[in-house]
Amino acid sequence: MKKKIGETSFKETAFGNIPRSKLIPLEIEGTKRAWDFVMGRLKAGKISFSLGFIQQAHKIGFGWIFPEMAGKFRKIDVAVLNHIPPKFYLVGQLMVEFTQDLKTRLKYLPKIENLKFIDELTPCSPGRIIGFCGFTPSPIIMAESADCSII
Repeated sequence: MKKKIGETSFKETAFGNIPRSKLIPLEIEGTKRAWDFVMGRLKAGKISFSLGFIQQAHKIGFGWIFPEMAGKFRKIDVAVLNHIPPKFYLVGQLMVEFTQDLKTRLKYLPKIENLKFIDELTPCSPGRIIGFCGFTPSPIIMAESADCSII
């Protein structure tokens, strides 16, 4: 596959080894799938922002792109531009702390249907997820594409 000017990375996916420029639309679709899953569970009254639930939402959103990695924490050290996230072995504990904090924060937020919900949640959540880059594949796309759709 020919690289575009400025193309720097390729990712192994269910669709083969593709450049980042072709992966972004797939990740946007994955973000929508994860969000639809969360909203469907919310409407059914079956939602719990537990670690397992967040992993399940990630797997549903991205499992069709990354069947081997979706819903699993990273097992390698990574760098994101100039940011060096915590070591991979800290990710599980950081996610547990994140879900505990999220459960507390949700008690004080407007209902999820309220447009202010995302505005109130966003300052806390995506930055923490991005900060420790817990998931493989990219949590950055999930967090940035839909303002925190994994939650």
